[in-house]
Amino acid sequence: MVAEFGEPTPLTNPTAGAAEALPTVAEKKAEGAARHADEVLRWADFPGPERAAFTSSISERALVWVFAPTQDGKGRTSPWSSPPRGAIHLTRAERAEAASILVAGVGGVTVAIPAALVAAADPSDGADLAPGTPVLFSMAGPGSLEGTSRYGRVADGEMVTVNELEPAFSEDEEPGVVSQFVERAWLRVLDGKLALGAPVVYTAEGATGCGVYVAPGPTSGQRWVLNAAGDLELVDAAEPIDVGRQYRVGDEVRAGYDMAPATVIGVSGPGLGYVVAKKKSTVRSHHAFTCVAPPR
Repeated sequence: MVAEFGEPTPLTNPTAGAAEALPTVAEKKAEGAARHADEVLRWADFPGPERAAFTSSISERALVWVFAPTQDGKGRTSPWSSPPRGAIHLTRAERAEAASILVAGVGGVTVAIPAALVAAADPSDGADLAPGTPVLFSMAGPGSLEGTSRYGRVADGEMVTVNELEPAFSEDEEPGVVSQFVERAWLRVLDGKLALGAPVVYTAEGATGCGVYVAPGPTSGQRWVLNAAGDLELVDAAEPIDVGRQYRVGDEVRAGYDMAPATVIGVSGPGLGYVVAKKKSTVRSHHAFTCVAPPR
């Protein structure tokens, strides 16, 4: 005997409608950006120096080089810790305030960069560059603060092709050389002067190190320098490294993050990096040209 049940009731998924209503990744990002559009991360107790007159010369959407602090993945953590950790970036100014330049950060958050930590990009940078000219460059061009700048030497001045070292994955492996085409406005020539992005030898609390110059400090003689750890440090003194100079095997130099005396025993690039043997040590090490200087 067969039971009669009538017309079957169609099965339904109670979560189907909810799934269809879930926002997409793009919608979530747009919502987050809108929510944080008016949020500005500031270095409230920046000790200086102030550079108020400079901000009036920066127009909206102007290309600028900046030291910018590292944000978290969503951009919601205030990055102006003490000391702030960050990097040099090429970006565009959103607008200028009395003593700050505002730029687009991560996750739709705006970051206020003290004007002392900003340099205007020169569109003429890159014109008539000789092969071997040392430069700071942005491979991806201006954008958010998620990309960082790099160092290299011009290979072809007409097309502005830049050679840079490709990092090695072990101490025994020699780094390779990568060629990149770079827009002329996306690079900054390193002319041996103290300017934002210039490699320097610095002194802090009696110790010597290799770093990147960012700005003068709040008092005479002090300098803001990006150290090897990626921290913005206030140091006692800084001198630019002559990165235009290239070394040969047998040359005496100072090299490495501690700028210790050493002898060049190998060259990469050419002129992009050096294998050195440090005095009173049997260890050979490889260093980019930005951390190699003449002996005292």
